[in-house]
Amino acid sequence: MPPLPPVAPQLLGLTLHRLAAELRALQAEARAVDAAIGQALLDGAPAPGATLASLQRIDLIVQSLGALGAYLAALPAQLPADPQIDINAPLGWIPLRDLARRLSGGCRRPVIDAQGEICGEVDLF
Repeated sequence: MPPLPPVAPQLLGLTLHRLAAELRALQAEARAVDAAIGQALLDGAPAPGATLASLQRIDLIVQSLGALGAYLAALPAQLPADPQIDINAPLGWIPLRDLARRLSGGCRRPVIDAQGEICGEVDLF
């Protein structure tokens, strides 16, 4: 994956809000998976205890993602000032290009970027 182009320093509050938004999006995805698994189990045979325990762990993940998103979203209001921070190095640690772009303030929907790549494209392995 080619590195993202450098981004200008970002306000800490904005960076925290972007991270909170990503956690909320993961919560929504996990909630959908949880619901799909639950429905599949209802349509089939009774679920063994291990399956029910796994579903409870998924529910814990869903709730934790939502709580972390809310916590991060509330942090900027506690800052006495909103300093600008250099997020380039931390963005380089994120192996998911589209996630790094969203955290840097880039596109959230599939569009052609400046390099001619599709932002938001799903890579299947």
